[in-house]
Amino acid sequence: MTGWTLLIASHAACASAALVLGAFNLLRRRKGDPLHRTVGWAWAATMAYVSVSSFWIRAIIPGHLSPVHVLSVVTLASLLAGVFFAARRRTAAHRLFMRGAYFGLLGAFLAAVAMPNRLIPRLALHAPFTALAALASTFVAGAVVIGLSFLATRVAGGFPQARRVRPASGE
Repeated sequence: MTGWTLLIASHAACASAALVLGAFNLLRRRKGDPLHRTVGWAWAATMAYVSVSSFWIRAIIPGHLSPVHVLSVVTLASLLAGVFFAARRRTAAHRLFMRGAYFGLLGAFLAAVAMPNRLIPRLALHAPFTALAALASTFVAGAVVIGLSFLATRVAGGFPQARRVRPASGE
């Protein structure tokens, strides 16, 4: 693939949205509330799409998977582990896996922007207004998802709380 396709554009759009949603959840002081969980599910869904869609993007070694695809497997494993540990209320492990997935995304973004032969730098060089519009739409889309998540948590009360398992009195 040498240019923008629907797959590459949707991959880039979801990755950009994941950058915004992940930063929102990481930088918020309050964790574990309905807004954190709702935005977290949206972030996990975009991350899963980015990871899975990457297997059909084979531009680095045309027609073949590349070492970059290992990051996709690691990301999917981190997302699953992070969700698993959140469901078990093991916040330290949840935090570790989710931060790892986010910083992996950040590293992949920096690599995509830093390599001059990649599509994002070429877009910025040859169509700067389109690149700025894409960047602005990423922040608008992230703000809309966060706003809708906020409204959903206010109207519906967010995701239901998991039942807390209390240890036996002898523990």
